Amino acid sequence: MKSERRVTTRKEVYPLRISSLSARDSMAKIVRHGIILNASSEGMLLHVRREDLIPKSLKGSLSLDSLVGDLIVIKIDEMNLELSGTITRSHFLGKEGFQLAIDYSSDAPLYWRECLMDLLPTPEEFDDLQKGVNNLISIKRSKRPR
Repeated sequence: MKSERRVTTRKEVYPLRISSLSARDSMAKIVRHGIILNASSEGMLLHVRREDLIPKSLKGSLSLDSLVGDLIVIKIDEMNLELSGTITRSHFLGKEGFQLAIDYSSDAPLYWRECLMDLLPTPEEFDDLQKGVNNLISIKRSKRPR
């Protein structure tokens, strides 16, 4: 049987940190920290460093394929948000760690997933924010008495 291929637009997001990835059934922590690389209305791609893996059996492994199919919960502190989903695939990146593809839970409505996409920050939004902050700092400095 051929694997299902979805075609949804992926959005590159500002490297948004997850504070944990846990097994949904037992709530046992699997990953301490990770970075969301990109996302779509179907799921997201995470980067996980080996040192952020908690179970010793995973730290010494060259593959996280044992996690594929597991139901998980991801916590994003910056957004005060917990997302549930399923690990659909993993990829070993050598010394850089692993990538994990996560599909959102099937009970999450499409309109909610699309709203989440609008809320996830892009690198350009943070570049614009940084430019604005730098402008304010330079204006404030220029108004100082000498």
